[in-house]
Amino acid sequence: MPTIRDNYAYISSEEIEDISCMSGSWTVSKGQPMDPPPTIKREGGQFLILFQAGRHKTTEVANKFSNDSGGRGHLFSPFSIMDEEPSQLNFCFGLRIHWKSGETSEVYLGQGSTMGRNNWWIGSSAITNKNGSATLQAGENAFLITGYDTQKGSTSSLEDVDAQGIPPALVWIIKEVGQKVAEGVIKLITANVNSFRISK
Repeated sequence: MPTIRDNYAYISSEEIEDISCMSGSWTVSKGQPMDPPPTIKREGGQFLILFQAGRHKTTEVANKFSNDSGGRGHLFSPFSIMDEEPSQLNFCFGLRIHWKSGETSEVYLGQGSTMGRNNWWIGSSAITNKNGSATLQAGENAFLITGYDTQKGSTSSLEDVDAQGIPPALVWIIKEVGQKVAEGVIKLITANVNSFRISK
């Protein structure tokens, strides 16, 4: 039986005045429960976004997210490995970013999964992603979009990998290739998959 879950994403920026939800913009996979709208809570320069919905990936949701955002080249995920756009998503919804400059931008968030983790995407016709470097144009201002750690003390060694909920088979592969080679991979797979920093 489908289960409704708490799904969290973070947006951090000193340039944002407020974030609001676009009414009626949410979509979930067929048969999945949801409790819209998303709730948005501000804590300093960080916005915590909660959307309660089931998790089941479908192509239909991914297509809607991509189409609403402007398609490939207008999407970004801090944890997408080699993908330029999601093939399947659990759900998506739209947000309005109200900048301190007075401009307003419409963006979309979507959640999928890869390598055993629920990764998030952000998309907008105002976003340009070239070779993994994403920027968002708001009026005359261009902002850089990156992932970031919402907590300190991120994993940095092989001994800590097991505690991060990484699939056992992947843990074994990482340990086999050795510490030096694995450091970059460890940093990637243990990074926050739901956090976006927007900065100049």
